[in-house]
Amino acid sequence: MNYAYNNFSGVTYQGRYQATLSATGFEKLAFGTYLQWKKAGYKVKKGEHGFCVINFAPTSEVKKGKDGKPKVVASTSVRAYHVFNVAQVEAVK
Repeated sequence: MNYAYNNFSGVTYQGRYQATLSATGFEKLAFGTYLQWKKAGYKVKKGEHGFCVINFAPTSEVKKGKDGKPKVVASTSVRAYHVFNVAQVEAVK
């Protein structure tokens, strides 16, 4: 089985995004964001639609506690990206 991966970082997508992107029917499962393709000299073909991928990343920051002492507060950062398959882009002329 082929696994969907980011064409630029080489990281494979996880969980439901792996299942969703693998089931898209593309021959090659290489994906990238609009900006990644643009920086590499490609543009998304007219009329193509991306696939939404949400990234959850643990974060922490130091805040002042009620007692005035520094306290580490953990949270989760959530970012949504739209990714496009290599078959959905073309080289810029």
